[in-house]
Amino acid sequence: MVACVAKAGVEDGHPLIGGSLIVNPDGEIVVEATTEEDELLVYPCDLDATDFGKKTIFNFANHRRTSITA
Repeated sequence: MVACVAKAGVEDGHPLIGGSLIVNPDGEIVVEATTEEDELLVYPCDLDATDFGKKTIFNFANHRRTSITA
């Protein structure tokens, strides 16, 4: 899951467009701000949904560096 946060409203006389959203592990936008005002986005995050990507697209265990050498 990715939460993309953007400011909305007016700050120092400049309008801010907002556009916050949450993206699921499949890259689909599951909830998105719909106005240029302050909004609260809520979405139930199923962390088990990331298992497929971790096991098939990018195996983090194979690329993990446990020690760094100079």
